[in-house]
Amino acid sequence: MYERCSVSELQTYIERNEQDFVRDCMLGLVKQLIPELRRRKIQTLTRVYATAKLVTIQKKLGLRSTEEVEDIVVDMVQRGQIQARIDQEACLVRFENPPASVDGSYHVLALLGKNEEADRRLIEMYMRESMSSMSLLKSLHDEIDVDRRVQRGDGGETEDAQSNAEQPVVIVEDYEDERDQRRWSATPPRRR
Repeated sequence: MYERCSVSELQTYIERNEQDFVRDCMLGLVKQLIPELRRRKIQTLTRVYATAKLVTIQKKLGLRSTEEVEDIVVDMVQRGQIQARIDQEACLVRFENPPASVDGSYHVLALLGKNEEADRRLIEMYMRESMSSMSLLKSLHDEIDVDRRVQRGDGGETEDAQSNAEQPVVIVEDYEDERDQRRWSATPPRRR
């Protein structure tokens, strides 16, 4: 119904029910329908005509002047809703490469398609980097774990060695001097 009704019918309906819209705090929203209906009608024209007279569009939209038509068309072109050129000498609007749909979803889908492809590539790159980072972290973790086991002297080969990992490990070497005889590795003994 929205696209089939004329702008003048919509204006009449809004004026007739204005008190109801004010009471429901919807008047501002409802008044936005008129410019939107005009835009929709212009988008519909892009599907039907390659060119249209400014006066014809003015009458269809219920506008006072062709300048208002020009303003709407220029705004729609700037927003990417339509592709058109205005020939002021001939008083024509030339619609170029009409969008695939009246609601502008062609542009949205084109943008989404580009964004989806870019997002897919970013996700793939992130996953590759994450996997290489994870493998790097795993190899570093393994190296650190081996270093810890070597420092503890358990080599990680038996369960007894793993259970002793919490205990301080003492490595005693033969030295001539008694002071150098004991070397502590891992954690020093507790003082009493």
